[in-house]
Amino acid sequence: MADYSYSFGEFPAEETAEAKVLRRRVTDDEDISTELSLVVVDPDAEEVVYSFASELSQAEQDALDALVAAYEFETLDEMKTERIMALDLITKDYMHDHYPAFDLDFWNGLLTDAVGGGLANRANYIGAILSWAMNISQGYFDPKKTTIAAASSKAEVEAVTFSYDDCASTFDSSDPDASIAAALAIPD
Repeated sequence: MADYSYSFGEFPAEETAEAKVLRRRVTDDEDISTELSLVVVDPDAEEVVYSFASELSQAEQDALDALVAAYEFETLDEMKTERIMALDLITKDYMHDHYPAFDLDFWNGLLTDAVGGGLANRANYIGAILSWAMNISQGYFDPKKTTIAAASSKAEVEAVTFSYDDCASTFDSSDPDASIAAALAIPD
């Protein structure tokens, strides 16, 4: 049995922005009721503080440890930001594995030159790559980002799934598989 007797000033009676408290009535052999508390505090330091006045059974300790393990200091907004950043990274990694970032910038320049020079076939060839990249953004990234941003709970944020493989299975078949050399070889 573990005996915890840390002190942390006054303990709040319920969950607040600063602390989470589990209160539970327990009865000892002499039918004397005792209140047992678990206090999780200090989200700024991301520390967990226990406060108990009596020994706990192993089952009680396991239940309280599970509560502590489940407690997250991350706010909903922080979680949303992290998930959107992860989604952005996966989406960009997928696109850049097919067409590196420098190449996408170069493609934009080639398209401008082709349109300006009246090279319609070259412009159409290059436009297919940029359309493919735009479809990934509009058909994959944007809807998932919007759903994450609109979520009102952590469970809703976690329910939005995404992965590199998911992106690949959705967009590999529409990749125009173009090359700069082939684009430049189109005289129109």
